[in-house]
Amino acid sequence: MNIEKILKLMKEQNMTRYKLAKMSGVSETQLKRLFIGKSKDPRLSTIKGIARALGVTIEEIVWKYDKEIWEKKWERKYRFYW
Repeated sequence: MNIEKILKLMKEQNMTRYKLAKMSGVSETQLKRLFIGKSKDPRLSTIKGIARALGVTIEEIVWKYDKEIWEKKWERKYRFYW
């Protein structure tokens, strides 16, 4: 799970951990465990709730890399094969 991405989205939306918990249906305790790395394999329902609350897809918070940057690197590296 891309915790940095979640925290970035929360900051952009002025969302506290409390508000994310209420909107996602995930307890504040569980969110804290995710953020500090004690819960490394969250349930799908947890991921879905967080994504829904932040208004993003599951892929956006699970994927470890910025998708746009990854696609640009991929395109540059393999464009001669297209």
